[in-house]
Amino acid sequence: MSLAEFKGIFWWEWGHRFLGRFLGVMFLVPFIWFAVTGAIQRKEWPRFVLLFLLGGLQGFIGWWMVTSGLETRVSVSQYRLAIHLGAALLLLIAILWIALEYLRPGKSTGMSKRATAFVAAVYSQMLLGALVAGLHAGLIYNTWPDMNGRLFPENAFFASPWLINFFENDGLAQFNHRIGAYLVAAFAVWVYLQGIKLSGYVKTSAKAVAAITVWQIFLGIATLLLMAPVWLSALHQITAAALLCAAVWHAYELKVYPNT
Repeated sequence: MSLAEFKGIFWWEWGHRFLGRFLGVMFLVPFIWFAVTGAIQRKEWPRFVLLFLLGGLQGFIGWWMVTSGLETRVSVSQYRLAIHLGAALLLLIAILWIALEYLRPGKSTGMSKRATAFVAAVYSQMLLGALVAGLHAGLIYNTWPDMNGRLFPENAFFASPWLINFFENDGLAQFNHRIGAYLVAAFAVWVYLQGIKLSGYVKTSAKAVAAITVWQIFLGIATLLLMAPVWLSALHQITAAALLCAAVWHAYELKVYPNT
C-alpha cells in the first residue's frame, strides 16, 4: 500500500475507531448515573451490562479484524469482516428489542416462527453480503439477472476442499448473495401477506418490511450494475440494517400483540 493509499483510508479508520469509543463512553456514563440514582432499577441492570459487554466485544472483534490486513495483505479477512458485522447486528437487535420492551410493553405470547425465521434470513443475507464485500465480489459479474450471460459463475468450485469455495470464491459468493436476496424477497412477501390480515403495529411493521425490501432490491441491483461505488454500497448496507430492524419490530409485535 502506498502512502497516498494509506492517507485515503486513514480518516475513515480513525473516525470509525473514535466513534466506537465515544459510543462506549456515552453509554456507560449515563448508565452509571441512572443506576446510582435509581432511575434504572437493579433488576434491569443485567440487560444494560449485556449491551455494554456486546459493545466491548464488538470493539475487540474490530481490532482482530484490522490485524488481518496488517500481516500478508492490505485488505481485511472476509471471515473476520463477516464476524465483525454479525456481532454489530446482534448488538443492534439487542438494543432495538430492549427499546421496544420499554416503548411497547406487553404480555408475551411466544415468538412467531415465521417472524423469527425472517429475522434469521435477513441476518444471514447480510453476512453473505459481508463476504461479497470482503472478497470485492461486487466488481465482477456486473450484469443482472444473468451473470455475464451465465446462470452460474465460472470456476465456482476450483478450490479444494469444495466447501471452502462458498467463502473464498468471489463469483460463488456473489451468486449466493443473489440467491439469498431472492429468498428474502419471497419471504418478505409472505410476511406482508400474513401481516396485513391483522391490525395495529403488526400490520404497520409488515408494511414496513415490504416497502424496505422493495427499496433494498432496487439498491442491490443498482450497486451491482454500477460496480459497487462506495456511497451506493453504504446506502445498500444501511437499508439492509433498516430491513433487519423492521423484521425485529414485526417479530416483537407478533410476540406481544399477535391478535391486534
